[in-house]
Amino acid sequence: MIGVFSLRLRNIPALDALVGQRIALVHLLSLSSITQIAGWGLRPSAVVARRFAAHTRIPFVHLEDGFLRSVGRGDMDPPLSIVVDDCGVYYDATRPSRLERLIPQPLTGGQPPRPR
Repeated sequence: MIGVFSLRLRNIPALDALVGQRIALVHLLSLSSITQIAGWGLRPSAVVARRFAAHTRIPFVHLEDGFLRSVGRGDMDPPLSIVVDDCGVYYDATRPSRLERLIPQPLTGGQPPRPR
């Protein structure tokens, strides 16, 4: 289960399905079942979540809109994809993201070749 501090984040439609885990608001009674703490991008609530994760030694992940956000114009439509990143946020050039670390890695045997 991924714990979050933001009710707005928790209420994103289909978030559990998009990240493949149950999402729950963090409270002291749920700590034993939380495997990760998540925050939305670089928002202030994500800073609080990251500090809490560091204090409790629970792994932290960033959540952010995926590259295919929605069919419509954003807030009124549910997201089609969510990025879950354990390193950083893909649009923050001040620190690496998981995407940035994956790009230079060689492909494994099961991955199709990259276009040239």
